[in-house]
Amino acid sequence: GLAAWGLSLTWLLRRPEVAGLSELIGPYTALSGSLLTPVSFLLVFRIGRAAARFWDARAALGAIIEKCRSAASTSALTYASTPELRDQFSRWLSVLPIAVKNDLRALDASRSVARGYRLQQLCPVLTEEEASELLDSKRGPILVLNRLRRVCFAANAASETDPIERAQALRSINKVVDDLTGAWGAMERIGNTPLPFAYVAHLRTTLVLYLGLWYVSMLSRFGPVVLPGLLLTSWALLGIEAAAVECSSPFQRKPNHLRLGRACSEVAQCVAQTLAESACEEARGVRYSRGGEVQVAAAAPIADPVPQHEE
Repeated sequence: GLAAWGLSLTWLLRRPEVAGLSELIGPYTALSGSLLTPVSFLLVFRIGRAAARFWDARAALGAIIEKCRSAASTSALTYASTPELRDQFSRWLSVLPIAVKNDLRALDASRSVARGYRLQQLCPVLTEEEASELLDSKRGPILVLNRLRRVCFAANAASETDPIERAQALRSINKVVDDLTGAWGAMERIGNTPLPFAYVAHLRTTLVLYLGLWYVSMLSRFGPVVLPGLLLTSWALLGIEAAAVECSSPFQRKPNHLRLGRACSEVAQCVAQTLAESACEEARGVRYSRGGEVQVAAAAPIADPVPQHEE
């Protein structure tokens, strides 16, 4: 649009029948200078808010990864006496980032294809019935968080440890679940709260008005030789607004958005490693006493791993 505007002005100002047009529009071109200051403030505020929203979204995603790691290690130690409930807690914990990602991203145009893809992501961890229930839920993260709390209370009731230790463990894991709920809420708030339409509309209107008057001013004074520079500068200014739009809600599958899928894989790998190390300690008969001392009970010898062939 601006390129067509610039070419039209260039052709119009070079017409001999409008030779006095430059002097006629001279007083109006001074308006472009007066608009520069408000446009600058509006653009700085716009890109600043977009960067803050992007950083807040990244911090919330990092909090989900951190709290999932903490919950996995705490549950592996606290629920060692109830391995079935511990594994169930770990399964739902590794599914939580996937549920958050699906909640932040709307289904694609082909809903059947998108649902099939999401089922493939969940079925290695959940049963097909559980995965379908999660996808059919109105808010998937709420279902997962509720399951985590139920497993916490069930494992705490089935534990045979000291009542004080059980209360402390339940409080600790429940606090982690609360933090996970808050991190998801922060991401949801960023995704559902764009900048006010009045501000965005005013910024874009003012920016286009400034660029239009600036083209008139520069082309009437210097001629078509400055048109490439005008187009390049316009691209830079409009690019600020485009970058702000791109980064203000960074949860979609786009190059400049957050890698939510990578975060899901990271949590799943951390939970799997925690469970594997706990299984090794159980096989060796390692137990932790109340004072923190390590006790090794008599256990069956562990078979040596498959030897690796030397190259």
